[in-house]
Amino acid sequence: MGPTRSFLLDEQRRPRFVAGWPPDYFSSQGQALGQSVYNWDTLRQSGYRGGLVDWWIARLRSCCPR
Repeated sequence: MGPTRSFLLDEQRRPRFVAGWPPDYFSSQGQALGQSVYNWDTLRQSGYRGGLVDWWIARLRSCCPR
């Protein structure tokens, strides 16, 4: 599965939503972290056994070659 299906992206492959925190005592605007939100339904259907163990292993291997 490619990264396009792993995250909730629009037609231009930009995040439809980003992770963050709602407004609170410290920040009336909240905080947007800028990380794409995972497409949990697609990840679950792809066979990651309800978790992301296999996905993280593959991601780390692709980012950190030996």
